[in-house]
Amino acid sequence: MKNKKKTWLWRIEHEDYPAPSYVFGTMHTKDKRVFKFLDVVKACIMNCEVFANEFNLEKSNELQSPDKLILPDGLTLLDLMGKKKYARVEKQLTQKLGLQMHWFDRAYPIIAINAISEIILSKDMPESLDMALFTFAKEQEKTIEGIETAQEQVEILNKLALKTQTQALVNAATNLSSYRKSILKMMEIYESFETNRLHKVAKKGIGGMRKVLLYDRNVKMADRIHAFAIDRTFFGAIGGGHLFGKKGVLKLLKAKGVVVSPIKMK
Repeated sequence: MKNKKKTWLWRIEHEDYPAPSYVFGTMHTKDKRVFKFLDVVKACIMNCEVFANEFNLEKSNELQSPDKLILPDGLTLLDLMGKKKYARVEKQLTQKLGLQMHWFDRAYPIIAINAISEIILSKDMPESLDMALFTFAKEQEKTIEGIETAQEQVEILNKLALKTQTQALVNAATNLSSYRKSILKMMEIYESFETNRLHKVAKKGIGGMRKVLLYDRNVKMADRIHAFAIDRTFFGAIGGGHLFGKKGVLKLLKAKGVVVSPIKMK
């Protein structure tokens, strides 16, 4: 990879845009390493009228409503796993991570997977990178939007096969050492700006869930980012794994005639 492309920050330009807009690949973490180059990111936010995370964090209460995140038809994780697998997962999460399974009994398995990932990653900062960018944009009185809606985020849970989610949770919980290594490796990859490698590792990590979690969302994200940037100058912060690859957001934007240019971060 050419060194000039080792960045998570990209300028996007099009003949229909009023001025350049920006797309930034984030990591959903409080690890201080992802905050190293925040000044250049903030400078780009300052140049834009509109700021958006994947989801509008001003409306986070819409996602936190329990009725939106519980399994359908009265199902529980015990129902999905069976007694033996449930007991194995419970033992691992309780003894090694301090997570109580009853916290997640009615939740979609992927929510428990996200909780495992958050515990593994460092919590050096008071808020995640996504939240820090949102807070800064609010302080600068930018218009806040979301690239995806609350309903679309909930629909992702419904589209993911429960069997696939459940197996992913069992694999993560019963192979915690390997799962920990893979999560920490992604953090190292992000810090070293190995952009294409992060995409490949993220894609491999979500296995059979990649169409719903990655490819379908990439199309929607590219469409929305383009529409926002036509209307007003725009800064979009999305997970770094969404940017690259043949089906990545940058490639999809190029297909719309958008010129994408790397911005040096170090």
